[in-house]
Amino acid sequence: TYRLSDDGEVFKLTLKTSTDKSKFALQLCLAYRITWGPHTTEVSFVDLDTGEGDSLEVGDSCGIKYFCWVEESEGVIGGLIDTNEVNGLARLDFVIGAGTVFPGLDQGVVGMRPEGRRRLAIPSHLVGGGAGLNVGQLPAGLVLHMEVTVAAVASNDT
Repeated sequence: TYRLSDDGEVFKLTLKTSTDKSKFALQLCLAYRITWGPHTTEVSFVDLDTGEGDSLEVGDSCGIKYFCWVEESEGVIGGLIDTNEVNGLARLDFVIGAGTVFPGLDQGVVGMRPEGRRRLAIPSHLVGGGAGLNVGQLPAGLVLHMEVTVAAVASNDT
């Protein structure tokens, strides 16, 4: 169930399957992206499943499962370009904020919880480099879309 608020009105939408949730999140990210315009400078996201437990913070170690697509033109998503499975990884492990993944991914996972799933829209200037990812550099103006699931967490205060 999603609760969306716009100018004080609350809309409720219930999606029954994981596929429906993913498709809805993609459309919502695209709608946000189009509303913000082609030169948005921030990572946007929609939570598909919030997960449980403490939220991830900078300095925490996490392991994620992910899928990546590129927005080829405004509102048009291309085919799958990368996933942890293609790279032979059960998951991608990294410390948030340590610079081992590209900045948009670091920013995009902050606030997620264990077993949480999130759809990210990351502008091109926040994409590039990072261990275990084959997305490379994106041309200016393009957006990387990712679906991320938190598979493992180790807090920085343990």
